[in-house]
Amino acid sequence: MPFMYRYFLISILILASLSCQVRDDQPVESTTESSIPQSPIMEKNTESEASNKDRIVESFSNDSKIGRPKRNKIQIDIIERDGANSPYRPDNLAIIKFYSFGPAKQWILKQTLEIESHALAGADPKIEDFNNDGFKDITFVSNTAARGSNEVRTLLVYDKINDVLMHIKNSEDYPNLAYNKTLNCIDAWLVHGASTTVFLRLEGDMLKEFASVGTGANQAGNCCGLAIRVVDKAGKETVIRRKRITEDDIYTRYRTFNPPRP
Repeated sequence: MPFMYRYFLISILILASLSCQVRDDQPVESTTESSIPQSPIMEKNTESEASNKDRIVESFSNDSKIGRPKRNKIQIDIIERDGANSPYRPDNLAIIKFYSFGPAKQWILKQTLEIESHALAGADPKIEDFNNDGFKDITFVSNTAARGSNEVRTLLVYDKINDVLMHIKNSEDYPNLAYNKTLNCIDAWLVHGASTTVFLRLEGDMLKEFASVGTGANQAGNCCGLAIRVVDKAGKETVIRRKRITEDDIYTRYRTFNPPRP
């Protein structure tokens, strides 16, 4: 009996020790799990939620006219950036996505452009051929001029070689852009105290001025005069002609410069 009693007592002590060890292990495991730091994926999701505060205020899409009809598509979203706008000068972002129709009969994203937009009015996208190559380009209102007669647009020209859109970087400098069929160029019409018609060529991603017809006061400072200027490749301006005009002719847009014809 003493031997059996000692054996029974030792067994009870061993079982009690194992039971305590199991109970001690459980809270340790739970504490470790609750103290895991935030993972990189969770942090990325948090950043994404913050960016979602920016909202789309205008959208435009076309796949029937831009570039190669039915083979290209454009999507323009005007994003109102959170906390960046004022009622007098919006600080929006135009996100332009350009697609090509791939061999697998699905749209393939070719490029994404982000262009700042400070227009008070809508983007009003217009699809036209600005370089007479048979492929349609696009402009959209991206700024607000001091005078209401000046419509400031960003020009995106379709590059048929690379199948992308080319952002014409100084297009905002020339309000009221239009394709000039008579001279096969681009012209702009600037309204100020009088007006100036500027004739432009596309050179890479820039517009280069080669002539202009400006109206306003004549050389004597009296109303009214017209001056024709030409610009050489070095950027030097030369007045090649002046003439008197009536006050009614001050706000005239010209199709040609030598001679000047409306």
